[in-house]
Amino acid sequence: MTGWIKGYVRTCLAAFDAREKHDEEFLDNLQAEGHRIVVTHQETELRPDGNGGEIIAWQIRDFLTEEILATGRGTDSLFAGDHWQDSWYDYERAVLDAAREPGAPSVVAPAPSTILDLPASLADALAERIHEWVSEHQDEAREWVR
Repeated sequence: MTGWIKGYVRTCLAAFDAREKHDEEFLDNLQAEGHRIVVTHQETELRPDGNGGEIIAWQIRDFLTEEILATGRGTDSLFAGDHWQDSWYDYERAVLDAAREPGAPSVVAPAPSTILDLPASLADALAERIHEWVSEHQDEAREWVR
């Protein structure tokens, strides 16, 4: 069984690697088109009534250099301010957009039920857990399958 698990871990790693390469190419294309990839960092505090959080402070940083491009305090200033530049492209949005592209590699675990001599529900549950572990521990997974 260990041989199959290692093979399945390799399959999952290959899927993650293909998606990462695709995402990097997508980001490179955005930058070639003149976009600056940015990340928003937020410091939040829970509201006293427990209904969500309030943004206390925020920063917009360049994704590659981590240069601070804009800062502010409060939720309203983040969403209503004139600090956002048209050429900026949010990193999280870019990753979502890359995943939606036609032909984007999938990171969904392939169904192993046709490979294993196990009931489909057990094989699928086992594969799902392995896929989750690989997604959260890619370095350890790579080391294990060497």
